[in-house]
Amino acid sequence: MLTNTRYLPREIIIFFKKLQEIKKTPPFLKGDVDAAIMEYSYWFLEELNDTLYGLLTAEQIAKTKGNL
Repeated sequence: MLTNTRYLPREIIIFFKKLQEIKKTPPFLKGDVDAAIMEYSYWFLEELNDTLYGLLTAEQIAKTKGNL
């Protein structure tokens, strides 16, 4: 989990929230954690794109999204 977050408390909380959203109960399987990481990644990408506005044009951000 820590290798896929930025070690910020907010992001770790979001990761655990995404783990709850897959509606599984502990003990979590590797596939459950992988699914939560994928959902966290989508959330993180949107957060990252929000911070790029003002630094890049909307067209450049769209190109970045297309490459991921």
